[in-house]
Amino acid sequence: MKNFTKLSFIVFLLSAFSFHYAISQTSPLKITVDGDLHTGGDLDYRDATGFGAAFIDFDGIDDYVEASTSQINNLDQFTISFWVKPESFPIGDQTYNRFIMGQKDGFEIWTGNQTFPSGTVVPTIFWRAGFGRGGISFNPDVWTHITFVANLASNIITIYRNGFPISNFGASVNISNANPFRIGSREDTQPAPTSNFEGWLDEIRIFDSILTSDQIQRMIYQEIENNAGNVRGCLTDKDIVDISTNTKIPWTNLICYYTMNNVQNNTITDQSLAGNDGAMFNITNILPQSAPMPYETVTDGDWNQESTWLHGDVWDIEDIPSNKRWSIVRIKNDVTTSASHTQLGMLIDPGSSLSVSGDQVINNTWYLQLDGTLDLQEDSQLIQGINSDLVTSATGNILRRQEGNSSVYWYNYWSSPVGSVGATTLTNNNAASNNSNNTTF
Repeated sequence: MKNFTKLSFIVFLLSAFSFHYAISQTSPLKITVDGDLHTGGDLDYRDATGFGAAFIDFDGIDDYVEASTSQINNLDQFTISFWVKPESFPIGDQTYNRFIMGQKDGFEIWTGNQTFPSGTVVPTIFWRAGFGRGGISFNPDVWTHITFVANLASNIITIYRNGFPISNFGASVNISNANPFRIGSREDTQPAPTSNFEGWLDEIRIFDSILTSDQIQRMIYQEIENNAGNVRGCLTDKDIVDISTNTKIPWTNLICYYTMNNVQNNTITDQSLAGNDGAMFNITNILPQSAPMPYETVTDGDWNQESTWLHGDVWDIEDIPSNKRWSIVRIKNDVTTSASHTQLGMLIDPGSSLSVSGDQVINNTWYLQLDGTLDLQEDSQLIQGINSDLVTSATGNILRRQEGNSSVYWYNYWSSPVGSVGATTLTNNNAASNNSNNTTF
């Protein structure tokens, strides 16, 4: 049973607390079966069959990944993001601290239990560099997306949890040494079971620039690709952009991208142009992707039922109040809801439906792919913001059942009219001509 109690953020610096340190969906998976892992061969996707996107399971004993030349060395600004899910987390154990990734004695990312002066112990993800450190609380029972944005020239490090900027920290950090960038272990000698990370990691990205909140949020729930020199979302089929400034992200700013979908010869291929491949050591488990990229249904049911979702046991999507307005959702079954939902992207597959009852709103802010049925019951409505683009198939349709009132003392509030059923393609210009069926704003 997942615990969705509200977690407060944690702000802590070395002077305030002491610590004890014991020391994915659209990218193609390259598979050529050789099955030699257990007969002395190396680990690669030739030892796996039947799935596409994937993640790596670290055993907490001697598993780690290493880029011999650290991607962040000597940088004064960078953005690091990743999906994380500890496999076991002894809540309450004040000695529990595990290294997730980073450059030893430079910039390090850890997870562990933080104890408040009141005695409350909270699961935490934190950074440490020099004499500075800071962190945020998180729920270890579900996949969590973490982003660190470092502006070292201004001595500011900002942490995001699932796209929310939680806190800024003042930090005087200088990252300059010969240590490699490691994932899963800080130690030069293995095994190191008292400090190595035990759990799941996916979709690790490092940029040599400061990304904005808007840019970060548009990338969380989808993999990315190079589109003519810009970072594009694989699901939304649009370049990642800060809407307020229309600023895109050059693909060259991406200096490391581990999708975990291309592993051969004990090496994770860096999908960026930088060629920072990661050498894997002692890792034997590569598993089908279960981070929400995107949230996807697996059976007919209500939105708020864990069983409706493909990996509902490690997702938070059924907890509707916690849904993020920049989430991306794929409906592959017949799903019902009696709540309002705002999302960055929604895809309704052919033969599938989302039925909305009551006086509710489906608010789409960026991308709506309607190949199935959006059933707006009673007074429910679809709202597409000015930046939302619609793509439909010949079977995509909306059902509406709004009723008016015949009183001179009562206004009738109608949703915008919709066009006839027909296939359309994406034209990202945010005008009435996006879709031949669109009505002028």
